[in-house]
Amino acid sequence: MDQPTRGARLRQARLDAGYVTLAEFAELLEKAKETVSRYENDHLTPGIEVLTKWAELTGRSMHWLAAGHELGEAAPAEVA
Repeated sequence: MDQPTRGARLRQARLDAGYVTLAEFAELLEKAKETVSRYENDHLTPGIEVLTKWAELTGRSMHWLAAGHELGEAAPAEVA
């Protein structure tokens, strides 16, 4: 099974947290909605500041958003 991309995890975290529209979430991130769309579509890599804010707003860990697994867990590719 393929691991979701960073963009897919960002989108999933946003939607799971109840932020349905990009515009609403982009305003909270203080970014243009086009920029947020580029993050979620893997056309732009968010910096540490954006990942930190995304994690705060969605309740997901920054490590999960960036790497796809929690700190201290084996990466999905490493799981047998």
